[in-house]
Amino acid sequence: MSEETNLSWDDDLDVDEEVSEEDVKIAESMGKVPVGKYLCECVGSMPKQKDFRDYSCIAANLRWSILKVLELDGVAVTGDEGEAYEGRAIFDDVALKPKPPY
Repeated sequence: MSEETNLSWDDDLDVDEEVSEEDVKIAESMGKVPVGKYLCECVGSMPKQKDFRDYSCIAANLRWSILKVLELDGVAVTGDEGEAYEGRAIFDDVALKPKPPY
């Protein structure tokens, strides 16, 4: 593992939104968001170093806000079943192009 590197997106991109420690604590205190299908809006992104066994790359750490719940655990959501999850955050990393050598 390499040391964590401070990274930032190009100035052309909006990077004002950051995931704070408080955001993470709030998300964790509400329990896990179950597996499902959600309509979400990406409300923030930050680059980060991602180290895999065979290579390293830059990853986009994305913060999503749930707008609507479509399905939970493989079952379609009806009525207001999914309202408890609306507005909650989902975090995800998307690995981008690896650094050479591949």
